[in-house]
Amino acid sequence: MRNRRHLSITGPRLPFSPFAPRVSLLTPLTAGVRLVAPLMAAILLLSPLSARGQTSSSSGTPIPTTASLSAFSASVVVDGGAIFVGRPGGLALFPMPSNRQGGVHVFGRAGASWAEIASVSPDESESVIGYGEGLDASGDLMVVGAPAEGTGAVYVYRRTGGDWALEERLGWSGAGAATRFGAAVATNGRDIVVGVPGAGSGTGAVVVFAGSGAGWAEAAVLQPEELADGAAFGTSLD
Repeated sequence: MRNRRHLSITGPRLPFSPFAPRVSLLTPLTAGVRLVAPLMAAILLLSPLSARGQTSSSSGTPIPTTASLSAFSASVVVDGGAIFVGRPGGLALFPMPSNRQGGVHVFGRAGASWAEIASVSPDESESVIGYGEGLDASGDLMVVGAPAEGTGAVYVYRRTGGDWALEERLGWSGAGAATRFGAAVATNGRDIVVGVPGAGSGTGAVVVFAGSGAGWAEAAVLQPEELADGAAFGTSLD
């Protein structure tokens, strides 16, 4: 038989220790994550001071301070020479702490620039209810959805002069805890259409309200039969 030669490395043998550091191919990656995570947290928490300023409506009524990560501009509508910007305080996929109240800011042209001329917010709530996630306006009517307020709600505002006043708060008897009634809204000034993407096991639905001198009343429910569960019909409206 041929003699086999073995390669050996001579030197002092170190005793085995379970606490000795192990080298892994993932070490550079995990080190990078450890460095990036605190940096991202700092960026998210230390938002510009301008995003935290207190503002007032045209009537002088203070509106809640815009907190960092308030989802400002989550919804934007342009109507009648004004820009309506929703600030729901957080998004469904990235919820914020409970003290981030939502609101809607209205901007109008002042000469060559734009200035905030009004703002609305839910007076009775100091928690994130998604207020402003659904938003639309037509003429003197503004509709604001709050899909995380209980089973969902829609706030209807009417403009008189330069001020917006709450006219009615709409709900739907078919809404449930996860149906997100008000996730999307649309109006032509006469009717209000509300998206309920979580209705019917996630199939979704759209509820139509008709306006009259007596207020707003449910006129129809649109829910296509051929859609499968999870289709989220009513997620967006126009």
